[in-house]
Amino acid sequence: MAEILVIAEHRKQKLAEISLEMLTKGRQVADQSGARLVAVVIGGNIHGYALEIANWADKVLAVQNAKLETSLAEPYQKILSPLIKERKPRIVLLGHSAFGMDLAPALAVELGIPLATDCIDIWLENEKVAVKRSVYNGKVNAIYSFAPSETIILTGRLGQFPIKEAQR
Repeated sequence: MAEILVIAEHRKQKLAEISLEMLTKGRQVADQSGARLVAVVIGGNIHGYALEIANWADKVLAVQNAKLETSLAEPYQKILSPLIKERKPRIVLLGHSAFGMDLAPALAVELGIPLATDCIDIWLENEKVAVKRSVYNGKVNAIYSFAPSETIILTGRLGQFPIKEAQR
């Protein structure tokens, strides 16, 4: 079964709001496509985050290590690259935060897969992934689709995906 993978981030002992937005959008796309929504949370003390995320995701993958308490792209990349290679999710979603802007391109280059950043909408059209991005300093919205690829990495802009209460 196809998967949508959401990479959750946390700051100051709290799950980041952008992660809840990405889980909400991921749930919508997963339901639209019949895919499973899988979330990944990495960090030192992540049990509470994993429980919260489980309200949205069909499955939560948790990597707990005290050295990973701070969200830093390089150590996360070392964990996520083999995970993405193994699971081959259709879409990898993460927030367009400082962390996401650091991690997403690094993963895309290492894995050789397409990347679209700062998306303001994400959907499937005729079974293909499509995104909307704001260009020309917000004056124009452009719609993009992708050449065939097993996996696509997308970052979503904060505040563009209203959080819906989990239905799980």
